[in-house]
Amino acid sequence: MTLLELLTSSLRSIGVKNPGVTLTAEEVNDAKEILNLLLDELSVVVGIIYAATIEGLTLTIGAASRTIGIGQSPPIAPTANLSATAGIVTSGNHYVKLTTVTAIGETTLGTATAVVNADGSHKIDVSVIPPIGGEIIGYNVYMTKAGGTTYYFVALVASTTYAINVADVSLTVVAPTTNTTGGNFNTVRPTQILNAFVRDSGGTDHDVAIIGPGKYQGISTKTTAGRPYFLHFVGTAPLGTIYLYPVPDAAETLYLDSLKPLTELTTLTATIALPPGYMAMLKSNLAVALAPEYNREPSKLVFQEAHDTKKAIIAINAASRHEPVNLRYGHNPGYPRSILEG
Repeated sequence: MTLLELLTSSLRSIGVKNPGVTLTAEEVNDAKEILNLLLDELSVVVGIIYAATIEGLTLTIGAASRTIGIGQSPPIAPTANLSATAGIVTSGNHYVKLTTVTAIGETTLGTATAVVNADGSHKIDVSVIPPIGGEIIGYNVYMTKAGGTTYYFVALVASTTYAINVADVSLTVVAPTTNTTGGNFNTVRPTQILNAFVRDSGGTDHDVAIIGPGKYQGISTKTTAGRPYFLHFVGTAPLGTIYLYPVPDAAETLYLDSLKPLTELTTLTATIALPPGYMAMLKSNLAVALAPEYNREPSKLVFQEAHDTKKAIIAINAASRHEPVNLRYGHNPGYPRSILEG
């Protein structure tokens, strides 16, 4: 099933659309927005996340805490043209690029605009700058000097248009080469860390216990160096923070077994890849979530399906995360090997 088929099916479930009727662009956008809000909500429901993620992250010697979270992507190319307004941009060929700026840092450069041939007496108009929102607080504008290839900082902008009015002589700050919008561990921020261990240089694994704030705060000297055996996770946003004790004294690998949020769905024609049961759960729960938007009341059948499919998924995911029960009594001769024997 594709995303568009899921949205259509959910709207049909509450009588908004008849079979064979195509959704309008507005209906698609509204339904997609509600679906992704639903996915965000489901990501913190215990038992909904269907698989834990295991990943290795390199420890930094002397770093007692590490942030974790994915960074922003560099922005797409804006549009740049020679302005009709008088200005002082140096005569010659220029290119413009943007970086995305958050409260945490800045991405690397995005895609370049087409070349702009400045005449020395006008500004350069930059348009189609992406809108700000969420974690994005603005975009830094960078421009090459006339005939050059290095990009220099021009301004931080928060609007979708900007007029560059600066001569080459004033361009001095070079664009960044590292994306600093993510965490020290640049991976999707987990909703929960289930287990952890440290693997040393010889390939031996050492357990790391997950502890709460009380136990971590109770450690009197948090600067003691050694191989970490305690981990405390604080789920701040957009970046979480991992506190380690003792403080790493070697660049070994920390392995985390964690639950990650459900991924947003954006591509209408892409087939949704989820385990069995999830499409039925999403269809019915999305129908319930969409109903108030259209002043509709879901049927009892839709309500029941939304409840039952979610409950079934939680149950099967909970069962899959339990260690198998060993029913054997022992291996001594004369003793039964399980409660089903003897």
